[in-house]
Amino acid sequence: MKTRGQSLDFYITEEEIMKISVCCAFTIVLFSMNVFSDSLCPPVSDSSWARPRNAVTAGNAVELPANTEKYTATSVLLNAKPKTIYEVRFQVLVKGEAKPESRIAVNTTMPLAYEERFLSPNAEVFRTFLFNDTTGKKWINFLYRSGNKNGVMRISDVTIREFDPGKEKKIILNEPLAWRKANWSSPGTVFTTEPVSDHIDTGDALCLSLPQTVQNAKSTIALRSCPIPFNPDSEYRISAWLKGNAPGTAGLGIDCWFGKQYKHYYKGEKFSIGTEWKKYSFLFRSPSAAEFPVLELGRTRGCVTLGSGTNLKKLYLKNWTIEKTR
Repeated sequence: MKTRGQSLDFYITEEEIMKISVCCAFTIVLFSMNVFSDSLCPPVSDSSWARPRNAVTAGNAVELPANTEKYTATSVLLNAKPKTIYEVRFQVLVKGEAKPESRIAVNTTMPLAYEERFLSPNAEVFRTFLFNDTTGKKWINFLYRSGNKNGVMRISDVTIREFDPGKEKKIILNEPLAWRKANWSSPGTVFTTEPVSDHIDTGDALCLSLPQTVQNAKSTIALRSCPIPFNPDSEYRISAWLKGNAPGTAGLGIDCWFGKQYKHYYKGEKFSIGTEWKKYSFLFRSPSAAEFPVLELGRTRGCVTLGSGTNLKKLYLKNWTIEKTR
């Protein structure tokens, strides 16, 4: 039997993701939030994490070598509370060549928890929320896969903390890996980040781009965020700072699409965008769960859209925010 601190050799397929606890037979030490500030997990380099034998730890980081056919993973066991939301945040960096198929995912046995993102060569922050249903110890899995057999993914500064939407009523999503391009975005559209210096909050902005030449003037790019807390019968404000390369129209909203078994709820507004930074916002009230049972899940996803038909081909975005006002 493997004991705490010993290395483990395991590479997993997508079907095996949920069986990590079977593969990792070793003693886990659970750390309280008093030991590591408000984080419920020890540093990712700690010996209580499961990881492949050839993983390398240093400081508050672990480096996972790629496996071109399966996922490789590092995992931690969380003593989860029922009906509790957890915020997961960490930094990820691909060392060496980052091919387009290099990707990371966070997964667990909590409902609707799988979140996957493609990786760029730059260090980025991954952020998501987990919505736990039942009491018990749950594996939180950080998965890596790449078409580059020499690829290495570096994960650092992992925190897992309880999130109370009753006290933390505002969520701001600036982290690039908190977002992904929606599946229905047209081919040739691009989601990336670009440095900006003309906003009071300097640093990178999220950037959506349409092809300069759009066939038949039909092209759309949409971003969807990680799942975020959201309740029925509540009032919200959605806002963001936007600017474009030319005047045009863009949209902000939320999207409660979590499977065909639920009636789809979406709320959004379109705005006329200029070439200077401006804050756009709108207020709305969420419907009842009786009208839209999907709201019983207690979550939604943020949305940003950019469509063709105007000269606006590149949209810059900062400080997408959802705030519960009542």
